Amino acid sequence: MRREHHRLNCLALGHPMDLLSYGHWGQPLIVLPTSRGRHVEFESFRMTDAIADLIDAGRVKVYCPDAVDWDNWYNNGAHPAHRAHRYLKYLDFIVYDVVPFVRRHCLSDGIRPWLTGTSWGALHASVLALQYPELFPAAICMSGAYDVTPGLGGYFDQNVYFSNPMSIVSGIQPGEYRDRLVRAHNLILICGQGKWEERALHDTHTLHGMLNAKGIPHVLDLWGYDVEHDWPQWRRQLRMYLERMTG
Repeated sequence: MRREHHRLNCLALGHPMDLLSYGHWGQPLIVLPTSRGRHVEFESFRMTDAIADLIDAGRVKVYCPDAVDWDNWYNNGAHPAHRAHRYLKYLDFIVYDVVPFVRRHCLSDGIRPWLTGTSWGALHASVLALQYPELFPAAICMSGAYDVTPGLGGYFDQNVYFSNPMSIVSGIQPGEYRDRLVRAHNLILICGQGKWEERALHDTHTLHGMLNAKGIPHVLDLWGYDVEHDWPQWRRQLRMYLERMTG
């Protein structure tokens, strides 16, 4: 498997960001790390091993950008306004630095990458899919947390709104933006029902209900009561979906 390390300049964040790529060809997949995770996480927890044959076969090409949770939601010493502002700068890094890099690396100006993430990474993936439905045609969200507001002490502003999947969906009205989401049909919400999945299961059910109420098509896939909030389950889930979607 081809493995390459890259360092991208990021004007939005004000410092370089690391990124790992895997593979030589295929549908690009951007992997967003879990809470406090780094660009090496996907490999360290053997997610690349789980899909190595798909990467080597040229069915998928994986991109793992770094994250800066210490600078946004996990910067508990900062005011929530600052944390939300810095989080949107991180999303700018994905859209305005990572996506153009992926297109250059794939030698395709118009290619549209898929997204995936587990737990906190599913938050990133879902926000990006909701904000940019034409750019990201699929977001495989596993065991996600979809509400950032419980950790903000009641604070709420426009930046929090655009950082929070439940807020974004609650604000959808009939019109052009809703039509774009309907056409995209890009959200895949996967969650187990076993140990440590309580918050993720609650958030997944809630977001599913909200999307249904707004008439936004999506996929809900609940796994069994033996499926825990842990990497072995996420390896199985991601492999199954990538096999199905690239077959």
